[in-house]
Amino acid sequence: MDRSKIVLGGVAAMAVAALLFAGPLDPPAGPVAPTFKTLTEVEPRIAINGTNTPGDSDATPSLFKITQPGSYYLTGNIAGVVGKHGIEIASNGVTLDLNGFDLMGIVSSLDGVSATLANLTNIAVVNGSVRNWGDKGVDLVSPNVTNCRIEGLLVSGNASTGIAAGTGSTVSNCAVRFSGSGISVSEGSSVMGCSVRSSNGIGIFASSNCTVSSCVVNDSSSNGILTSFGCTVSDCSVRSNTGNGISVGDGCFIRCCTVVSSTLAGIFTTANCSITGCNVTGSQSSGILAGPRCVILQSAVSGTSAGPGILATSEGLRIEGCSINNNSTFGVTVDTASNIAELAVVNCTIQSNGSAGISSEASTQVLDSVIASNASGMILTGSCLVRGCTINSNTDSGIELTGNANVVMNNTLSSNAVTLATSAGILVQGTDNTIDANRLFSNVQGGIKVNTSGNLVLRNYLARTGATITVVAGNAVAQTLLPGNGFISTDPNANLTY
Repeated sequence: MDRSKIVLGGVAAMAVAALLFAGPLDPPAGPVAPTFKTLTEVEPRIAINGTNTPGDSDATPSLFKITQPGSYYLTGNIAGVVGKHGIEIASNGVTLDLNGFDLMGIVSSLDGVSATLANLTNIAVVNGSVRNWGDKGVDLVSPNVTNCRIEGLLVSGNASTGIAAGTGSTVSNCAVRFSGSGISVSEGSSVMGCSVRSSNGIGIFASSNCTVSSCVVNDSSSNGILTSFGCTVSDCSVRSNTGNGISVGDGCFIRCCTVVSSTLAGIFTTANCSITGCNVTGSQSSGILAGPRCVILQSAVSGTSAGPGILATSEGLRIEGCSINNNSTFGVTVDTASNIAELAVVNCTIQSNGSAGISSEASTQVLDSVIASNASGMILTGSCLVRGCTINSNTDSGIELTGNANVVMNNTLSSNAVTLATSAGILVQGTDNTIDANRLFSNVQGGIKVNTSGNLVLRNYLARTGATITVVAGNAVAQTLLPGNGFISTDPNANLTY
């Protein structure tokens, strides 16, 4: 066979195979060209700068001024100048994000951030530092500014208020130091999770119907927390303030707060307030100074340096489930212009106070309480009831009645009247008093002493040291019996000594 024909045939076959397996003749399309977002799409907010938000020199001069609704942010620090605000807000619907940057004022500058028009609403200032301005740090109050949010700011060294917000606003997670006053909010606002330290005025001020919660206020040169009426103060810690620790208006609630070392009262209330679950210690003038018709529940008051644990100058205080200990004068004292206390002390422990555990005026009830190791147990005037109490180890009398128409019954008194010869377990200085069914043990200077006529003494049990009943003429005193072995009494009203 011709070798050349064989070679040509093979080449042809290879060419056909190549055509069969070579794939499509048209090349694939190249890569798709990328699409790019506009700057507005990448950062839809508006930068604070001389082009977008130029300042002015009108009646409220500023370095930068926001005049349209929108979301604004800082791109760098701002340094204040004399006679101007840092950032002026003159529009509704503004969110200003400081973006972690610093607004640093100087002496005689104005506010760091200021809302300057009346009737503005829906303004937020968040996330940054505001310090050393000549007036307020952040001022969102200008006539009738409402519904604002201030969050995540560090504010310090401002000559006036650190943060001020208008009606219905929220201030949260902010720290304010070394300002003229700390935080101030208008009606219906909330202050939450904030820290205020070393203000030259009030730490936190809240107008009516506000809430202040989970805040820390230390070293203010006035009241730590001050509110108007209808407010709730809860879960706050207040320490070392020159005025009252917490001071509230009518109808307020104070819950689960700790107040330490206030120069005046630890807690001061006006009328119809409730204090629950609080711990007040180390105040100077009084632990709690309560207004009319207030309630103090499950709270501890201790360590006043120059006054009582709880003081009321008006009628209608109720104290229940409280511990009132180690105060420099009285544990509880009521001194009203009317000489009527309307005080109720229920299920309390009142111990180791420098004067009487309780000193109160007419119409007082002390029920089911422990009154121990005070100078005197309790000193009461007229129309009072003491029932079911344990009264022991008070230096002077366990119970002293200075007025008329009191009832003392079913109490246990022991180891009172230690030194003063005129004292007793129960000392009666008035008339028409009933001393009934009490148990008295080891009251050193005598069990029951009745120094005036017209009283009733019956069914009492007296034992050990001072197991005596001493009365002046003109009293109704059941016979006193000394039971022996196998004693059976036919007189259900007899007093017993043993």
